[in-house]
Amino acid sequence: MGAHVAATVSTNDKQFVQELGADVVIDYKTQTFEDLLRDYDAVFDTVGGETYRRSFKVVKKGGIIVSMLEQPNSELMKQYGVKAVFRFAQPNRERLTKLAQ
Repeated sequence: MGAHVAATVSTNDKQFVQELGADVVIDYKTQTFEDLLRDYDAVFDTVGGETYRRSFKVVKKGGIIVSMLEQPNSELMKQYGVKAVFRFAQPNRERLTKLAQ
């Protein structure tokens, strides 16, 4: 789809994620993603907590953070000029079948 994708993974998953097509693969056990990434349009957060807060540092002004675990933090949104939203997925047979198609 033309997106430049960075992913944080454990050491054991680096090759798998590269094969999936990630442009940048960061080992979260040995690297700090916010020191390596800048000016991304979006972050998809599936970890929450401190990782969610650190994610604001890599999104450019006007960008967005979509979190599966955190409610939007208005203080961080204002500080970084970033939009944040919470989305929770509830997979079911119908949705998974449609995705597989």
